[in-house]
Amino acid sequence: MRPHQDQLEQRLRREKPEHAAPFGFTERVMSKIPSDARSSFRSDSHPQQLLWPRLATAFALLAIAAVLLPELASQKSTHFTSGQANPSSSPHGDTSTALITEPLPLPTITQQQFQALTTQLDDPLEKELNNVISDTRIAIQFVAANFIPDR
Repeated sequence: MRPHQDQLEQRLRREKPEHAAPFGFTERVMSKIPSDARSSFRSDSHPQQLLWPRLATAFALLAIAAVLLPELASQKSTHFTSGQANPSSSPHGDTSTALITEPLPLPTITQQQFQALTTQLDDPLEKELNNVISDTRIAIQFVAANFIPDR
């Protein structure tokens, strides 16, 4: 795609424009603009272009930090409460007082519950598909009614 664009650009540069601005037109227009407006236009446009990428990068970093910090905190807390405490990390040096936790009871999910959840999650997709089909039918009927001649 790029070589085609280069060829087109070269062809356009070789051709002389049909309606060129008269000689000195640019200078006359620029002389009518107040000098403070010209300087503010030049100085304002450049920092705004650099501001958006910085803001986007800062927002992305904050979002990543907001996602990762709670996970890191939960990993540290589970490490200390899992009973695998380091003897040197105990303030008294006594390993017999390490916290031992029991495994959490996890509910069992049956196949029927999983299928019911999947069906419930797929329901919006089915509705959207039906809406698309309906919109397509209406569009075809509109085209047929307005653009196909009657016999």
